[in-house]
Amino acid sequence: MFWTRMFYCTITTLGYVMMALYTSNELLLFPGLVFLAWSGLAYLVINNVCVSIMGRFAGVSVIIFSGTFDASSATFLVLSKMTGTFGKGQN
Repeated sequence: MFWTRMFYCTITTLGYVMMALYTSNELLLFPGLVFLAWSGLAYLVINNVCVSIMGRFAGVSVIIFSGTFDASSATFLVLSKMTGTFGKGQN
């Protein structure tokens, strides 16, 4: 389990580096997003596998992990809509 997490941490870091270098080479954007999405899904699966050690609170742990991922995507959606709404009127 440790080495799996380390592998996905490396993939996440590689995705972030590709996103940071996007301004110098536009072709790095899509692979960077793919690496971030792939590692994010793997983190969700690994966290749900690790939940079995929680005992009585295993169900609550799964709900919290899944809710965290849903909340992050909803937060991004709200912020992108707000930026699109408020950014159009400014010069």
